[in-house]
Amino acid sequence: MDYLSTCCDEKQNKKLPIHPVRIAWKPPRMGVYKANCDARVDKNRGLTGIGIVIRDSNGEVFASCVQSFEANLSTKAAKSMAFARSIQFVLYCGLEPCIFEADDATIVKWIKDGSHRTSEYGLLLEDISNLSMKLRMVNFDYVPRCANVVAKGLAKHALEINSDIYWMEEFPEYIKDLVKADKPS
Repeated sequence: MDYLSTCCDEKQNKKLPIHPVRIAWKPPRMGVYKANCDARVDKNRGLTGIGIVIRDSNGEVFASCVQSFEANLSTKAAKSMAFARSIQFVLYCGLEPCIFEADDATIVKWIKDGSHRTSEYGLLLEDISNLSMKLRMVNFDYVPRCANVVAKGLAKHALEINSDIYWMEEFPEYIKDLVKADKPS
């Protein structure tokens, strides 16, 4: 979680306390699901871990998963792969319509504007485009890291367990507090 603790009043050159600020996950509108995804790369072990969580307008978790595989991907490639895997997971679970969120603004921009198709990420971006055509409604949004903490926690855990695990209408205990903190009041 990102918190702001102090700011500096340059005229008086003294630090003034400010209240902690947390940008929280925002639920989708009623009748729509939201899939948050993230990826982590462990270059030393040559592993990539992906975390995905799908929630409704009440913040209830309908599905979540961790996926781990041997691949020494760049961070951008891993996060692109997380988007592709999240679309596949949503399609498999039948949780549509769905909004997809991740904390990499560049990848979200590439997906939205179709750019970088001829770059090293082109095949992954093309996969995302092709998979998204199978959805009734699709929207890709950027969120700050502090609003993507559940997916981030799942991706981190994926590297620790080096396995694929899927949960339907539940989630692992280790992200319980993160899910609770994200629930709308």
